Amino acid sequence: MSRTVSIIGLVAFLFFGSLVTTSGATEYPRTYKLYIELGKEAIDAKNYTEAEKYFKFAQMVAPSADEPVSYLSLIKRLREGRVEPFEKGRSTDEVLGSFQKNPELKEIYASPEKEKPGPQAKESTPTRKVYETYSKSTELEPANKLDYAPAKQKKPVSGESSSKSIIQNEELLELDADLWSRQPNTMVNVALQSTLVFEGSNITRFLVITPGIVEASQVNRDQIRITPLKRGNTFLHVWDDTGRWTFRIEVVLPVSLTSTPDKVSTPEEEKVKYAKPFRFDYSTDWGSFYEGDSLDSAERTDVNFIQYFSLTGETPYGDFDTSAVVNKNEDQNEVSAFSVGIEDGSWGDFN
Repeated sequence: MSRTVSIIGLVAFLFFGSLVTTSGATEYPRTYKLYIELGKEAIDAKNYTEAEKYFKFAQMVAPSADEPVSYLSLIKRLREGRVEPFEKGRSTDEVLGSFQKNPELKEIYASPEKEKPGPQAKESTPTRKVYETYSKSTELEPANKLDYAPAKQKKPVSGESSSKSIIQNEELLELDADLWSRQPNTMVNVALQSTLVFEGSNITRFLVITPGIVEASQVNRDQIRITPLKRGNTFLHVWDDTGRWTFRIEVVLPVSLTSTPDKVSTPEEEKVKYAKPFRFDYSTDWGSFYEGDSLDSAERTDVNFIQYFSLTGETPYGDFDTSAVVNKNEDQNEVSAFSVGIEDGSWGDFN
């Protein structure tokens, strides 16, 4: 009887376990968001052990996601005392920008005075925006692309020295209703040696999650500037009158899409010719010789080991090449072939 009950229990366990597994597989996105929210609530309650557990669960559900990694790093800094613990009664989202004890986190608060927000539809400098229709991402086109009107010359921002070097290819991204519909975690690519300006309505604060990738600075009440420092990706939170914006910033290599006029070579430059590096090749082979009346009675009488060396490259006098073949029979090494030559040679007036 007990054996029958055990078998029935095992079958029921496998049946319901398969249902749970199937249900979990079809609800990965919802499960991931649930773990993230539970982790944030645990951080608000200063229960870092539970928060770390939830973020690790989220990482198991979505191994390629960067958000759990960022929050796990934040928990580590909270435990080490490098980040000020949250005040009681305030949520994680409300204090994401108030970690002033950590010099690596870049955050600037606007002045207490609030201006009346302007009209939503306002004229501004040409905006470079391309939204991918198949994912929540934003690709920024280079400023010098020909399908846009030429941008006006950049003027120094108030409080900024006019003699300070200005980085070319500064882009403007407006935080409008169209972009809000693609939130959160909107992908934004920023090329090195360029800057990106976010323009919203009364930006109160902002936060770069991973320091060292980009540098954020306040331009004015409605704009912040993002300057890439090195290749990588990070999350950027921006708070304005609309709410909290979350962007995934990826720093990429700059790509020039415009053709430059042909450069006229000077006589000195025409004399300079860059040669390809020398190339060394080495290969080996071996062979054996058998004698006998049949395959079964054949005996090996000789073994030959062959090595091939070659060196080729360009010189001021022509294309140089040399090669050698070394044969080894038993204990003797013999150079069976050797060559040295110059192709398309040139020596003064002799060609």
